Amino acid sequence: MVVTARSSEGYLLAARATAYQSFLFAHLEYGQNALLEEYQREVVAYPTRHYQKPVHYFNYF
Repeated sequence: MVVTARSSEGYLLAARATAYQSFLFAHLEYGQNALLEEYQREVVAYPTRHYQKPVHYFNYF
């Protein structure tokens, strides 16, 4: 999958998988750090659980 476009705010991402498949990824209800904050909240709320760090998520910050 190849990223073909990204909004300057980082909210929208377009990608192409093949010549016939394109995808638009968007969570406009989330701010730029919302998923990070949710992850950190879960880690603090349940310290006995061992969460894996999200893969590729932190590459964009």
